[in-house]
Amino acid sequence: SSMCARGRPFPYAGGTADLQLAAMARGLAVWSCSVWWRLLHIMVLSSASGASETEPLEVYRITPNSIAVLVPRHPSAPQDGADEEEGEEEEEEPSDEAAGVEGRPWWWLVAQEDGADDSLPWESLKESFKHGSGRGAKEDTGGGHLYLFGSDHSDASAHDPTAGTFHQDGVAFRALVKTRCDDRYLPPKASFMPKVLPEVPKGKCVLELTSLKPLTKYRLKLFSLEDGSHPPASEPHTPAGEVTESTNSTFMGMPVFRRALVVMCIGCMILALFLQYREHKDALFGGPYTQMSDEPLAVEEHKEEAAAQKTSDKLLAIGKHVLLALTMFLPLIGPVCFVIFSRITIGMRLSHIASIRVFQRQSQGANASAGKRQLARAVWAFCVNLIMLPMNMYFVQMMCLTYGANWYSAIGMGTAANMSFTGFQRQYRCWQEASGLEIAGWAPAIVLSIVLLATRHENRSLATSLRRQRARTEAMLNRTPGGSKVYHAVCELENSPFGDASASLAHELGVKQRLFWLVLASFFGLLPHLWMVKRHDAAILSRNGVAWVTGVYLVNTIGVTTRFLEECHRIYLTYKRHLKQLALFQALSWQETKETTLCDPFITRNWDIARARVALKDGEFKLQPLKLENPAESKVWWHLREIMLNELQADHLRSDVMVLLSVTFSVLAGVFSSLLMYVMNQVTSATIVSGAMMSITVPFTYAVMKRRRDVNLMVGEHTNLLHGVVAEVNMPLRPQRPLDTHLQQERFLLQMATLIERQCAPETMASFTITPQLFSGISLAMLLLYGTMLCFLGRGLIEVFY
Repeated sequence: SSMCARGRPFPYAGGTADLQLAAMARGLAVWSCSVWWRLLHIMVLSSASGASETEPLEVYRITPNSIAVLVPRHPSAPQDGADEEEGEEEEEEPSDEAAGVEGRPWWWLVAQEDGADDSLPWESLKESFKHGSGRGAKEDTGGGHLYLFGSDHSDASAHDPTAGTFHQDGVAFRALVKTRCDDRYLPPKASFMPKVLPEVPKGKCVLELTSLKPLTKYRLKLFSLEDGSHPPASEPHTPAGEVTESTNSTFMGMPVFRRALVVMCIGCMILALFLQYREHKDALFGGPYTQMSDEPLAVEEHKEEAAAQKTSDKLLAIGKHVLLALTMFLPLIGPVCFVIFSRITIGMRLSHIASIRVFQRQSQGANASAGKRQLARAVWAFCVNLIMLPMNMYFVQMMCLTYGANWYSAIGMGTAANMSFTGFQRQYRCWQEASGLEIAGWAPAIVLSIVLLATRHENRSLATSLRRQRARTEAMLNRTPGGSKVYHAVCELENSPFGDASASLAHELGVKQRLFWLVLASFFGLLPHLWMVKRHDAAILSRNGVAWVTGVYLVNTIGVTTRFLEECHRIYLTYKRHLKQLALFQALSWQETKETTLCDPFITRNWDIARARVALKDGEFKLQPLKLENPAESKVWWHLREIMLNELQADHLRSDVMVLLSVTFSVLAGVFSSLLMYVMNQVTSATIVSGAMMSITVPFTYAVMKRRRDVNLMVGEHTNLLHGVVAEVNMPLRPQRPLDTHLQQERFLLQMATLIERQCAPETMASFTITPQLFSGISLAMLLLYGTMLCFLGRGLIEVFY
C-alpha cells in the first residue's frame, strides 16, 4: 500500500489543464489500487479464519461424572422419543452388525483432560470403533436399564464406544450414529416420573460422555463422520465443535444419604428389636406373660367387658395401629417413626410368639404338638419380617427420592445432581421391564399385612375378656340343676362344635392346605411380571436391576397373600362350626314331635337342625330337647345360649375385618381395572391381578356373608321359640300347673324374649346389622362388578392372544 500511495490522491486544482488531468488520473489509480488490495486482504483473512475456526459446543448438562452437549439433529432422527407409545418400535436397519456402522453418519465425541497432549490417539479410537458391536446404530442411548438405586456408574458396555463411553489412555470416547441421537427430556407418561431435565431445544439432540472424574477440566471435541466405515486417516484439524468444561464436585447429599439410610434402617431395626425384646423376654423364656394393651394393666373387669362388646371401638383401634405403623414409610423420618411405634410392627409379633409359648407350656398331648407347629411358623414369619422390614423402609425412601426429586431439590437436597442424562433415560425406561404393580403394588400388601397383624392383636385382647365372661357363665351353668350334665353331654358328642377343643381344631390348618395356599400366593405374586414377559417381552430374570424390584414385590405379596388366604379359610371353617353349633342348640331347644306344637319356630337351615336332632337322639347320652316351661331347664337353656353367643363374639372381629377388606379390595380393584381398561383400551397387569384377586374375594365374601346372615336369622328365631312356648303353655285344654309357678315362668320367658329382641344382632359389618337385604345388595353389586371386569378382561385377552 505504501508503494501505491506516494502521491496525493487529490492535489489542489491549480495549474494547467494537463497537469490537473494527470494529477487526477494518478490519484484515481492510487485509490483503486488501495481498495483492491484491501478487498484481497479481507478475502484471504476470512478464508484463512474459516478454515481454522471451530464452532463452540453448547453444553446441556454437567454432573460430577458426565458432560452432555447439544449437537444438531439429523433430519432422519426420530422426533421426541418421550412421546412414543408403549410397544411401538422403530424400523430396524439391516440386521447385520456391520450394517450398523457402514454407510451411516456418526458423531464422535472425545474428551481429554485439560493440559494433556493436544494430539488424540486417533488410531486407537479408530480401532475401538472398528471392533465395537455397532449397538449405537441399533439401540437407543437410554437402553432398557432400570435406574432406581445407586449412583450413575459407567455404562454396561464400557469397552464398546458405540454402546457406551469408552475410556483408554486418558481419553473418553463415545460414538453415536446421527439417526439415533436422543432428545428425550420428558419421562414416558406411563412411568409417572417427575420432569427434572431441562428442555432440549428444537433441532438439537444430546450426546454425552459418562464415567468422568469429578472436579476435572476436560477439553471436548466433536467430530462429524459422514460414513462410519471410512473414518479419517488422521485427526481432523477442524473438529465440528469444541469446548472446555469442568465436571462438578460430587454432591455428597445423595451418596451420603443413601448410605445413611442403609445404616439407619438396619440400626432402627436392631434398636426396635432390642426394646421390644426387653418387654417380652419374660414370657418368651418362661416368665409370666402380660397381654399387650393400650390401657393401663390395672383396669377394672367391667371396663374390659364393656370394651369387649364394642366391635366399632376395636375397628378404630385397628385403624389407629395401621396409621401409626405406616409412619415408618414417611420420607426422611420413617426409620425413626419405626422405632417410636415398634410396639406395633415388632411388639405385636413378639406378643404373638409369647402367647404361643404360654399356650405350649400349658398344653399337653395333641395341643402341645400343635403349639410347637404354631411356634415354628410364628418364629419363621418373624425372622422373615426382620429382613423385609428394613428393606421395605429403604425401598420406600429410594422411591421417594426417585419420584419426589423436585420436592427434595426444593429443600436443598438435589438428589438428581449426580445423575447423568443417560441415567435419566435408564430411569425413564424402567416401566418397560417392571410393571407398575411391581414398583408400587407392594404398598397395599404392606397395609394389608399391618391390618392382619393389628386384627390378630385386638382379637386376642378381646378373646381374653370373653374367656373370663365364659368362665363365669359356665360356673353358673354348672350350679344350675342339671346344667353340668347337659353341657358335658353336648361337649362330648362326636365332632361336637361346643368346647375349646373344637375351637382349636377349627383354627388348625393342615400342611397340604398351607402348601396349596403358598403355591397359589406365589403364582399371584408372579402375575405382573409374567404379564410383562408375555406382553412386553421383558426378561424373566433381568440383569438390569429389575429383578430386585420384582423380588421385593414378590416376597411382600407372597407373605401377605398366604396369610390372607389362610385367614379366609379359617373364617370359612369357623362359620361352618358356628352354624353347626346353632343347629345343635336349636335342636336342643325345641321338640318337634310334641302334641301341643303350634308351629316350627326354626325355619332357617331347618335341614341342619333335623340332622342335629338325629345326632342328639343317637348320641351316647341320648339327649332329649329341653322343656323351657320347666324353670330349671329354661335357665340351663339361657346359660347355654350365652356360652354360644360368647363363642360367636370371639370370632366376630376377625370375620368383620376380613369381609370389610374383601369388599373394599374387590370394589377398588374392580372399578380401577375396569376404568383402566376403558381408558387404555388394552389389558394391563392391573387387570390381570384384579381378576385373580376378585376370583378369591368375591366367593369368600358371598360364602361368609351368607353364613353370617343365617347366624343372625337363627339367633333372632329364639324370640319365636319363647313366644311359642308361652302360647303352648297357655293353650286351652292343657293341664294347668299351680298359678303362681305358671305366671312366674311365663313372665320369665316373656322377659327373656324381650331381652333377646333388644340385644344387638351378633353379626354386623362396620356397625351395620347383616340382614338379608344388606347381604343381597352387597352380593349383587360385587357380582355385577366382577362380571363387568371379567368381560373387559376376556375381550382384552382375546385381542392379545388371538
